[in-house]
Amino acid sequence: MSHYPPPGWLDIARALAGPCEDASLIVSAWGRDAEAPLAAGVRWEAVRVPEPLGRAILSRGAALGMGVESGSWPVWCAPHARRLYFLVPPGTGQRWSVPKTVCLRHGQLQVPAPAGALWPGEHPAADSDPRCTMPVRHWVQDPHLDGSGEIVLADPHLLAGGLETALGALEHAGAVR
Repeated sequence: MSHYPPPGWLDIARALAGPCEDASLIVSAWGRDAEAPLAAGVRWEAVRVPEPLGRAILSRGAALGMGVESGSWPVWCAPHARRLYFLVPPGTGQRWSVPKTVCLRHGQLQVPAPAGALWPGEHPAADSDPRCTMPVRHWVQDPHLDGSGEIVLADPHLLAGGLETALGALEHAGAVR
């Protein structure tokens, strides 16, 4: 019996891949339950955030505006490092200055397989677990494709403002150092 990737994986791989990356090889890695190395800085950059701070943003989604409240901002968890990664548009890192976070603009990042099939107009639900409890890197909010087949990325201005607000509250509570 042949193993076929879920519908939508190839579209997501194409939307995440840079011009020198083969989307079919990405899907093949995902199909083997492996992460795929993808180049940051070409079609997206990733803001790396301590898990408590990232979860505070996800829990405040409705207050932040379009994207995070619908679950359409792509976010993955690296449980071994207790970090969340928000995908943002290329060029974000040139102006990024939120304390306790870093915008990864260059190099290869290990990107996990999406949890399921996503089609334009669908909005994945946010991972409701307040911690990264799965032992492997995984999407908290799967990538979402817009009507033109592009990945809907986190709005860097909304993300930065929300992170700064949440950081102040968490530092006051002693949850982030």
